[in-house]
Amino acid sequence: MGCTRRVAIIQPVVPQYRVPFFTRLIAAAEKEGIHIDVFGGGTPRAMRARGDSGDAAFVRALGTRELAIHGRALFHKSAAPILRGDYDLVILEHAVRNTETYELLVRLGRRRVAFWGHGRTYTRSVSPRQESFKYWLARRATWFFGYTERSVEAVVERGFPRNRTTVLNNTIDTSALRADLSTISDSDVLAFSRRHDLRGTTALYLGGIDSYKRIAFLLESALTAHERCPDFRLLIAGNGSDRPLVEEFVARNSWSSYLGAVHGRDKALALRSGQALCIPGRVGLVAVDSMAAGVPIVTTSFPYHAPEFDYLADGVTTVVSEDDVDSYAAALVALLNNRQRQKEMSNRCRTEAEKYPLDGMVFSFLAGVKSALG
Repeated sequence: MGCTRRVAIIQPVVPQYRVPFFTRLIAAAEKEGIHIDVFGGGTPRAMRARGDSGDAAFVRALGTRELAIHGRALFHKSAAPILRGDYDLVILEHAVRNTETYELLVRLGRRRVAFWGHGRTYTRSVSPRQESFKYWLARRATWFFGYTERSVEAVVERGFPRNRTTVLNNTIDTSALRADLSTISDSDVLAFSRRHDLRGTTALYLGGIDSYKRIAFLLESALTAHERCPDFRLLIAGNGSDRPLVEEFVARNSWSSYLGAVHGRDKALALRSGQALCIPGRVGLVAVDSMAAGVPIVTTSFPYHAPEFDYLADGVTTVVSEDDVDSYAAALVALLNNRQRQKEMSNRCRTEAEKYPLDGMVFSFLAGVKSALG
């Protein structure tokens, strides 16, 4: 097979949901004579309350400093371990806020650097100047790994060669979730429903509990939905900096329940007990969970959804309302009261889920690595 090629992947932080991907990628690459080291920085202050950072043994920690300039966070991870590693290729997050990127580009040269990212800025508003700089940065690399087709299109439209890109179809491992769902019996759902006074019109929020997810909007919409439909129930699962807001809301509204962070079988039971996922803010990888579990998402025309929102189709696997509380509550109640529509959307979700297997992402990523090395 020849001499081993060495690749470093630097992540701002390695969350728990990424561990299965890296585990499979590392193993598959070794069979191709490619050794991959994964480096992770420290969890940003804004995300620490979520408590979802991974602790895999293969992750090599990089010292990280977090700075705030004009209200924007910048991060500097130590580049020394990368520079000492004699890597043939270094894959970085495509983000202007990571200051070690510029050092590595200068010292390694573009032929040894690749980017992995959204392409354009999806999840917040930035100035045209910053967005142009982000595209300029992309063109400094030898390869671009895009989360989705639109991620790749974004950089290609700004001058990056298409033949040096890889579409990953970013996803997560849903095999464990599917296995857990298969163990949930009707009696399990009945007992859970009795415990939380669920009446068949239940919305589940699943994800981080912080400003990125518009928790205040979620709670206000739930109040409106309950006014329109007294049997409406809200389950909230997750953790984050807005947890006190949720706990106060639940204490005042007996028709809502806070489950905390849920994993494994507890997550599967919550998904089996709800008829819709209510995610009025940023929709990202929860789209994959939604499709795997057959529980459609009700969301809004919020302009800052993550790239994975592209996997969903309005009226087919998701419901997209206007971006205001009344419209969102109406859309939520309408789906929860329409059993036939729920069934049709649930079946379509499960069918669409087959398009986004984790092994497909691993295969695409490794093929891109081999091409970039070549």
